[in-house]
Amino acid sequence: MCAKSGSRTADTKQGIVEYAVDGTGPAVLVAHGAPGGYDQGLLSLRELVGRGYSLLAPSRPGYLGTPISSGETPAQQAALMEALLDEVGIEQVVVAGLSAGGPCACQFALDFPERTAGLILLSAVTQDYAPPDHSAGSLVGGFFNCGLASWLISLLAHHAPTLIVKAVVDAEGSFDQETADRIAEAILLEPEKLGYIGELIDTMLPPGKRRQGLRNDLKQLSCLGNIALKNIVVPTLIVHGTNDSDVPSEHAREAAALIPRAELVMVDEGFHLLELSVDSDMIWDRMQQFLLKCHVDRL
Repeated sequence: MCAKSGSRTADTKQGIVEYAVDGTGPAVLVAHGAPGGYDQGLLSLRELVGRGYSLLAPSRPGYLGTPISSGETPAQQAALMEALLDEVGIEQVVVAGLSAGGPCACQFALDFPERTAGLILLSAVTQDYAPPDHSAGSLVGGFFNCGLASWLISLLAHHAPTLIVKAVVDAEGSFDQETADRIAEAILLEPEKLGYIGELIDTMLPPGKRRQGLRNDLKQLSCLGNIALKNIVVPTLIVHGTNDSDVPSEHAREAAALIPRAELVMVDEGFHLLELSVDSDMIWDRMQQFLLKCHVDRL
């Protein structure tokens, strides 16, 4: 299947799901974060497309074109993703869970091991979660929930980057002010990372088309119970920042201790948006090394 622009809709045995495809090559199924959608899944892992992989990125239920009726719980969402694989005609994937997409990805690996060549968890929630006070109910940080209109937030991201970069680092990382300023200055010197912030904010807007999914995520994440991580049998790569203030690093460390075939990569001075970390190239290299070891169908 060739890369296409925009999204498509599939009417699967588990319900309607919106999705998009980018790239050609071994397939990575992406469970995006909150708030988000298929566009965020494509954006967050687009580096892999340039490295010869393809992305299959659905909007999880309640986001954009996927109705909440297609699945509220992580298990129901995993079943929806498995049904999507049937629709696109692919047997096996590496599944990647980003932030609030972690439980869905873990459940996919648990329920459909025969279709899971590997599991990647990036800044992922893997246990009961309550958003920190600074995030005002959102996994993406307080900057998204300030009183400004959504169009103004996007405008600032694209045209007043210094303000937004500092807000993002403060909201998504647990740093002293000197370290936060140093990291923000480093981001401002890299045009690709600077552009990424504006694009990421665009994948959270308009809020109205993503609000139902966000509310459901916060409800589901607050009462996950114990995901049977010890029963995940597929190779697993866990990547988490040491200074993630949204999803504490304990989520990654506990998951790595429980999943039998897990490899843990803790990113020094990494925060919730790992793509913006100083060691982002190392992260992509480790992901590529992991994917090379997984025998994945091509999309």
